[in-house]
Amino acid sequence: MNKQIGLSLGTTLLLGLGGCASYPLVPTKLIVDFDNSKAGTLYAMKNSAGLENCMNNRNNPNGYSIYGGHCTFQPKDVPEKVVIEYARFMSSQESKKFYGKGPVTNASGVKTYYGADGQAYSDRISYSEAGNKKQGQAIAQLPPSAWRTFTIYPKQLLKKYQGVTPEYGSAITSSFAKKLVYQLIMQPDSTIKTEETYSYESSGEGWRN
Repeated sequence: MNKQIGLSLGTTLLLGLGGCASYPLVPTKLIVDFDNSKAGTLYAMKNSAGLENCMNNRNNPNGYSIYGGHCTFQPKDVPEKVVIEYARFMSSQESKKFYGKGPVTNASGVKTYYGADGQAYSDRISYSEAGNKKQGQAIAQLPPSAWRTFTIYPKQLLKKYQGVTPEYGSAITSSFAKKLVYQLIMQPDSTIKTEETYSYESSGEGWRN
């Protein structure tokens, strides 16, 4: 009985501390968000060393991708440094020319995808890959002067929040799992604005930091 009382008191103390201090073994994950919503046009991004460690790999087999989406790092894969190279590309409407007219359904209900070169594809994956390749070739033709760089230091970002209690969410309902969302918000003038949001996860245990 005494052991049960001691365990109960220990648990109560731990949960109480969750409201005023971080649990020493709090799991944390880092999400880098490439926000293009305010840019007004599409931006191209080169493959970057470190981004291949994301759970959702941001690097493209063609060497280039369109700025956007997000990158989630597990603690064991967080790089020291990531240099992001990006350039203004074209509007989303203009970029459709790399993909052709898309699917056409015949009388039997079979879809055929037609690429920009008129070639027929039986599935959407092959059709998209062909479009991505053409898009990458166009990005590769951008002059060196078009490219800018922005450097982030993921490990330093996480270190800054060690021992800090998240402002949002609940330690109890999240099992003390935490996340840091680091937004890289592309601006119309091609600069990048950053925002950081540190919170408890809404559910799940996360990873240990």
